[in-house]
Amino acid sequence: MLVEISIKCRNGNYIHGFKKVSGEKADHPLVYVPGLSGVADDGVALIESLEGSEHITLSMRGRGKSDAPDTGYRVDDHAADLADVLNSMDLENYVLHGYSVAVLYILLAANTVKTAPSALILGDYPPYEKRFVDGWSESFSKISLFGKSVLENISLKVLSEIQAASQDRDSDEFLKGVSCPVLVLSGANSNTPPAAMLTQNDFNIYRSYIPEVFVYKIDGAGHFFRETHRNEYTKAISDFLLSLSNRKLWQSQTGDKKENNCCGSNECR
Repeated sequence: MLVEISIKCRNGNYIHGFKKVSGEKADHPLVYVPGLSGVADDGVALIESLEGSEHITLSMRGRGKSDAPDTGYRVDDHAADLADVLNSMDLENYVLHGYSVAVLYILLAANTVKTAPSALILGDYPPYEKRFVDGWSESFSKISLFGKSVLENISLKVLSEIQAASQDRDSDEFLKGVSCPVLVLSGANSNTPPAAMLTQNDFNIYRSYIPEVFVYKIDGAGHFFRETHRNEYTKAISDFLLSLSNRKLWQSQTGDKKENNCCGSNECR
């Protein structure tokens, strides 16, 4: 069972989402943040598939039913909204999952929240920001994704504000201070565009900053593995969450803080 939520941020804007309330409280509730034109509805199937309650999916500012202020669409503005939501929800042992550009939102938010996440799941996006080229917002607004115009979720004005607010920033601004376990998801060996966004250099950057990082590549998938390979995608996340629970039990029994098998039967590579 899901309930709608609407969280007021310190700036007065409201962020809309859904929360799973059926079942026992999950050991590690998932908070899902969708990609650039994504909305909370995109994460409903994922959180419904996970065991336990307290899982959450959100629409960031300017998307779906969340407020759309005239300005304030920097990566930092989205991260600040997310941090406000997390602080107000008073979650424990939660896991933050960002897909596509939302990876940048969760990386910044994770360093500013009152209660840090127990792990991060990063969905196919490099750990740095690139400025959008002139004309990007108009081109993107004409795209349809899986039979749905992006303008059903986000307006051209908001896209234009996102373009204007974008800038070039390197990985140090996003990855410094990340110390929790991190699962990086990506596609691999796909002939269907768009291709996965992460390169081998990007994987190397993640590994150079994060002490405990696992890379899971979904074979035959491109950037949109959430739609095209939904079962494998959700299983990788479910297995990762389960591994965190097993790790907690294992640590309590052994006192050892090393865990190598993050995804159960799936291969982390």
